[in-house]
Amino acid sequence: MKRDVCRGRLLAMDPGKDAFAWCLVSCNGRNMSFGMLQSTVSDIRDQHVNNQIRRFKHAIIKLFNTCGELDEVVVERFQQRPSKGGGGNAEYINIMIGVIAVVCLKRNLRLTLVQASTWKNHMSSHYSP
Repeated sequence: MKRDVCRGRLLAMDPGKDAFAWCLVSCNGRNMSFGMLQSTVSDIRDQHVNNQIRRFKHAIIKLFNTCGELDEVVVERFQQRPSKGGGGNAEYINIMIGVIAVVCLKRNLRLTLVQASTWKNHMSSHYSP
């Protein structure tokens, strides 16, 4: 199945419990802006989880609104690497991806989840180090 060509803006995200990077890119490949999201889900204990998720959702909505009209949102999936810790991080990151997915659905935005190796291999094959 051939994928539609993006004609406008793409918001790429690399979520992390403590460091959440984003980059707004025009579909001709021009980097338009980038930054770090300060409001992440980093505490899922009962007394904190609802406030953390609510704060994160508002930060995502604000980011989407700041980016203007988007055609697609691309988010790196969390995959635990062998011999690395991080099982707990999967919970935090997957909650954030779920919030992003709901916001995308409400806005009728295409959401693409990618493995880190997919975008890193693509960049390595198209750009020199």
